[in-house]
Amino acid sequence: MQILIPVQYPLTDVNKRAIQRGIDLVNGLDDSELLLFHLNEVQKDRRISRQSLRETVESTFPGINANYVVRDGFFVEEAIIEAAIQLEMDYILLSKSRRERWKRLLEAILDVEQNPEQFIEDNTGIEVEVITEASSGSTDA
Repeated sequence: MQILIPVQYPLTDVNKRAIQRGIDLVNGLDDSELLLFHLNEVQKDRRISRQSLRETVESTFPGINANYVVRDGFFVEEAIIEAAIQLEMDYILLSKSRRERWKRLLEAILDVEQNPEQFIEDNTGIEVEVITEASSGSTDA
């Protein structure tokens, strides 16, 4: 199982729950990968290096086995999907707030009134789970 987890820097509580959920999902599975993805939004002039992201995550989750990707770009939601497709991910863990941004974008840009999880899965084959504020194992549909 290949899991992409978009994260912000510094890590939010929801990011930490998503990372923990990812760890739980791959625990004991061979040929599994956690990929933590951060986009440096060029319009915000706030940069984090791959090494800094890695150090922060590993200090919070000692012993985590993950790969890290940091890219520069403008549009976080598009970058997440592109990375997931390029890197052949099976699963994306999203925060509830990211899901809501995706929902607004689908409605505004594509005039699609469908939940983002289903839209992404239908169009990419990648399963999406939303990490809510309450628990790391539940989805928000």
